[in-house]
Amino acid sequence: MRVLMGIDGSPGSLAAVQFAGQLLSADKDSVAFYYSPPPVWVRAVADASGTAGNLQGYLASAVFAKAREYLPQPLRSSVQTIVGTRDPRSGLLIAADERRAELIVIGARGTGHLRQPTLGSLVRHVVHHVTIPVLVVRRGVSAAIQPIRVLLASDGSEVSQHASEILQGLSWPPGTIGRAITVLESAEGQIPEWLADQLDDQQLASLGIGRFSRDEEEETRIHRETEHWYGKLPTMFQGRDPLVVAGHVGDQILQAIDSNQIDLVVVGARRQGPIRRLLLGSTSEYVLSQASCSVLIVRGQQRP
Repeated sequence: MRVLMGIDGSPGSLAAVQFAGQLLSADKDSVAFYYSPPPVWVRAVADASGTAGNLQGYLASAVFAKAREYLPQPLRSSVQTIVGTRDPRSGLLIAADERRAELIVIGARGTGHLRQPTLGSLVRHVVHHVTIPVLVVRRGVSAAIQPIRVLLASDGSEVSQHASEILQGLSWPPGTIGRAITVLESAEGQIPEWLADQLDDQQLASLGIGRFSRDEEEETRIHRETEHWYGKLPTMFQGRDPLVVAGHVGDQILQAIDSNQIDLVVVGARRQGPIRRLLLGSTSEYVLSQASCSVLIVRGQQRP
């Protein structure tokens, strides 16, 4: 897999390098770093342009060297480097296109006010403008590599199947645990569960929504419909029944992330497929914005 990592030397970008590096293998993957040094302003002297160029070159060398330290040793010597001369948002996309990247890796900012996850403009721009998978890492840099808990939000659609292919192509650390979740999406106009609990059945019926959450027959049907694709998931998913739940798709995914202590959630960027429950573009945006863990966005299979 050809992987392009956007870095800037910040803790978030170094965490992204470290997290993604443990999923790659020197035998089958190639890694390139992209870094766009900030503009350098110098006094108007005869050698000003040379001074600026030298300083930007020094910054790039230092950032690339630091990022290499966060990769597994077998990957360090083969890393390619790209010094961007454009705005990072456009430069990273151009570099991904020129190198025919199959995965982009970038770091999120971390947390903002009230400890809510925040995303930088680079992350949003890249996620909204590329068609290849994007791994957005939201995780602190740690000294030790730990087994990963992965949650795949899936419905058996083409996008879901492509996501499983991406997961199959990665190299997972020993002990990695995979879970899959399919959400029976609430009907249009569904109100929050906390508000529904304050209404009686007659009031709910007058709103045309009813109590939706426990449809065992529908859940059984979804279990059957997912059998044809679930067996194709990586080994770490086998032996664990997929989670089939009802409610607001984004909220249910977030709840599963918290209850299962997920490190990486994989979501599609649009809805399609036979089950027609998941995934909406708004769902992937919601999860990307709210999830406390890293997020892998998969848009669809790319053809050479």
